[in-house]
Amino acid sequence: MPRFVDGVTTCSSFLAEAAQKHGAVITLVIHNGYWPDQPAPLKLEARKAMGLDSQAFYFGFMGRTLGEISWCADALAATDPAGRKVRLALCGMAQSMVDALPDERRASIDYLGNLTPAQAQVFARAIDCGLLPLEDTPFNQSRFPIKFAEYLAGGAHVIASAVGEFADLATKLPGVTLAGQTRESWRTTFSTLDLEQLDTGFATSSSSMLAQKLDWEVLARQVQDFYCARLLGKQQKTSVAHSKLNESLVSIQPSRSACPEI
Repeated sequence: MPRFVDGVTTCSSFLAEAAQKHGAVITLVIHNGYWPDQPAPLKLEARKAMGLDSQAFYFGFMGRTLGEISWCADALAATDPAGRKVRLALCGMAQSMVDALPDERRASIDYLGNLTPAQAQVFARAIDCGLLPLEDTPFNQSRFPIKFAEYLAGGAHVIASAVGEFADLATKLPGVTLAGQTRESWRTTFSTLDLEQLDTGFATSSSSMLAQKLDWEVLARQVQDFYCARLLGKQQKTSVAHSKLNESLVSIQPSRSACPEI
């Protein structure tokens, strides 16, 4: 398909490179974003709405993949609480996935089931640190989970695997910590984590920087500009081609005087 179109947009560099290998003339990477104009409750209000402990430090994860949930349990087990109550809030996955976790981990987990998009925003506001574990696979290199922007927009710090887009994007946004590319490096990151050092208030002071990169309206304009430019370029080429064709037709039309009389 890429070779038959005028431009291709993707959510990752991995997919953009794949499109180029299959003949794409030009590509543009557009990440998944968030809506910054939606009001968010204060953290304590959000926790009350979600039924979470108001005093605990919360890791949070939204998703449906069993492997990622087990990595979140690893994070919980590896973290030194340093005298604090540390819990893990989960939503989006089936209850059976949570039940499959070790008993000692489930005791520190708040499972909230499936949430609406509006509830997911409250969830992101209620947690202290959003988790984004990604095994280094072609599938994970090709995608950009929307929860990344939702965590940041809610004011949570984010700890993400250095896989795919996040290996580069984390250096451009505040409040993001990379945790390597393997499960072992993921565990190591949490074993040395200082909860007091996580800056959970960065989103308010850095909202402008975040919006410049992940505001859906900004991203939509980028997509619009990209395809309008492709369309304009195509129209100009078509106009030039038609002009040359008309010139050619004029030059080859026979002269009436040159035609033999019958």
